[in-house]
Amino acid sequence: MQRLRRIAFAWPELPPYGARMVRAAVRDLGIPADVISTRSLLPFAGMEETVGQKIHWVEAGDSACSWESLGVPRPDAFVVGGWATPAFNRLATSARASGARVVMMIDNPWQGTLRQRLGSVWFRLARRQRFDAIWVPGRGGVEFARRLGFVPDRIQTGLYAADPELFRGETPLEDRPRRFVFVGQLIERKGLRVLAEALRILRGSELSGVDVFGTGPLEMELASAPGLRLHGFLPGEQIARELAASRFLVLPSFEDHWGLVVHEATCCGCGVITTDGVGARHELVTRRNGWVYPSRSAVELARCLREAAAAAPARLREIESESRRLSAGFSPTAWAGRLRGLLERIGA
Repeated sequence: MQRLRRIAFAWPELPPYGARMVRAAVRDLGIPADVISTRSLLPFAGMEETVGQKIHWVEAGDSACSWESLGVPRPDAFVVGGWATPAFNRLATSARASGARVVMMIDNPWQGTLRQRLGSVWFRLARRQRFDAIWVPGRGGVEFARRLGFVPDRIQTGLYAADPELFRGETPLEDRPRRFVFVGQLIERKGLRVLAEALRILRGSELSGVDVFGTGPLEMELASAPGLRLHGFLPGEQIARELAASRFLVLPSFEDHWGLVVHEATCCGCGVITTDGVGARHELVTRRNGWVYPSRSAVELARCLREAAAAAPARLREIESESRRLSAGFSPTAWAGRLRGLLERIGA
């Protein structure tokens, strides 16, 4: 990568895990870097300390955004989140015109909807030439990337990762309390009403309930649901401690393009109960460490919860071993290595 002298990253609503990955990549590349983002509605604190440098905050709809207005040089490589942020699109077009290599990050899986079919045709005609490569979370995104017109060596997987230095869970799974947790937004697509119904089906069983960490519009409704114990939003450091003190993550989402919390949980050695709508199931959940059931089925979720609650010590040891094995392939360090390899392939 002899021509790569400067790189820039543009990530919508940069989350802490993204900041850790970008920081690892900047350290690995050893060149000047600029980080650009839009503000998040979530109360993330200390983001510049997490990423290790200044963040250039922009308004998503600022179609006049430019490298000059940011006061930074045009980069030789630009890693940008999607194509739905006008400010980022303006920067990408300008960088590309100056000869930069542009990598697009997206997490959408291929679902075969009419919107995706029409959108992929439009993208190939109107946008494909603006990007040198695409970065997706895992298997679910590869087919979509192919439909957008990217050939295999221009498709990179492994877009998301938790930090295993933060999410560790050193207490053996069999020595932890029989505790089930949910982490995420309290919104319709997360399937929490289905979880509440599954707990109603299991009423009177040994399963005492599920601890819920997150906020959202369903909070008041779910607060009265038997078996759900709501704790509100917690920062990543505290979530890491909660997962380390739990046996199972329950993620009943109807749709999650990836589901980073699955990696956070497996880093902590937890078992996973999730649906066929969660993208991370392909890479991080097998029969050895979890259960995947049809989304929206309270009966099937109840069955999975019952089986998990009854897991014997030998089964818990198998679950922990498999979760840790699968989670080892993802980390900020691995992310940095994937970026370096991708940049080399596209001639950055």
